Amino acid sequence: MPNLIIIAGCNGAGKSTYADSFLPTNISPFDFDKRFLINYNSLVDSEFREKFAKDKTTEEFKQEIESSLKLKKDFCYETNFDSHPIAWAEKFKEKGFTLNLIFFCLENQEIAKHRVLVRTEFKGHFVNNKTINLKWKAGYKNLNQHYSFFDNLLLVDNSTNNDIYYNILQIENGVIEIMTNKLPEYFERRFPSIYDLIQKNEIFKKRD
Repeated sequence: MPNLIIIAGCNGAGKSTYADSFLPTNISPFDFDKRFLINYNSLVDSEFREKFAKDKTTEEFKQEIESSLKLKKDFCYETNFDSHPIAWAEKFKEKGFTLNLIFFCLENQEIAKHRVLVRTEFKGHFVNNKTINLKWKAGYKNLNQHYSFFDNLLLVDNSTNNDIYYNILQIENGVIEIMTNKLPEYFERRFPSIYDLIQKNEIFKKRD
């Protein structure tokens, strides 16, 4: 059965940096921001440059999705999970793909904003603070609402600055596995539905 793998998380969460660590060697994620920059830099400067670059990148994304669906070939893309979070996933589900979601979490928005600033200094994709705030809130809200739509979910915390991330939990075909001795402080607040599921299954009690 072919796989759809979605690498999700807020701006600066580490999606592009660590995506390959979670993927088979034959899969490369579609990074919209990276493709957008390539297309933007290839265009002549004009007032429509940003729009043309975005339209071209969107078309490339759609073409790769259509090819994957037609050939029943594994596909991966990155997203903030903020707008229409399962729209593409529904199309893959209809075609019999296994749906996998890997979501990168951060302790707070200040980490996200700092990393975006650092990234911009190295000619990476800039995102203003208002957009970061909006996508941050929507991403976590959507994950809490739609996590059960996916066959497999892996939550990863990437809050530290020393290139060390850790897996929080995995839900595979409805079976929960806690992968840390202590859930992050923010977990219950951001993911109340998943937290309730953990409590109902008495996961931590069983671990003790």
